[in-house]
Amino acid sequence: MSEKEARPNINTLRGFGIIERIKESLENACSETVSCADILALAARDSVVQTGGPHYDVLLGRRDSIIANYTGANAVLPSPKFNVTTLTKKFLDVGLTSEDMVTLSGAHTIGKTHCTSITTRLYNQSGTTKPDPAIPAEMLRKLQTKCPNDPTDLKTTLVLDDETPEVFDNQYFKNLLNKRGILYSDQILADTEGFNLDLVNLYANDQNAFFDAFVKSMTRMGNISPLMGTSGEIRKRCDRVNL
Repeated sequence: MSEKEARPNINTLRGFGIIERIKESLENACSETVSCADILALAARDSVVQTGGPHYDVLLGRRDSIIANYTGANAVLPSPKFNVTTLTKKFLDVGLTSEDMVTLSGAHTIGKTHCTSITTRLYNQSGTTKPDPAIPAEMLRKLQTKCPNDPTDLKTTLVLDDETPEVFDNQYFKNLLNKRGILYSDQILADTEGFNLDLVNLYANDQNAFFDAFVKSMTRMGNISPLMGTSGEIRKRCDRVNL
């Protein structure tokens, strides 16, 4: 099974065609030199910059894996249904901190999610057969209209920040303070007194503080166990290992 088919990724990841076109151009210019892993890291940075976010240097030299870890993707990647304790553990398990968790969640200032990521929150939070009581009434009506109770709907999407969905800014954190986080795993960052809420407040009131922290956290995340030296390979195509 491919990592693309893991639960956190299936019907969610997009843009593979763009990555393949970039890789094809690079292979034509300098074959087997730039890895797909580095292309993805650079594309993530550029998408932040092009939508108004901070520029940061990307450390390069990663190599590509020769296996697809379907089981690992299911086990390691955070779920939109996780509570704070589970979320924190997932980040700590890969060497990231609670601060990294809150900061990197701010990437949800752009992008979309599928209705299937919030169906439980809208109709059966924690097995209660009722919506999450943290959702404001007007927002709940809007979301339920957009996302009927259909767990098989894999097409309908929602923007994660309905105020400035195409701008990388600190609006995401302002939304959380107003109880307008879309994902359960987002809103709970601001629903408990303590360190996480303090950070949400800081970033909501100081965009530069968020940008500075985001650069540091993205750099740390980009350095989680990269394949280097002779490990792995540099793929000729990103959708498969070299033949």
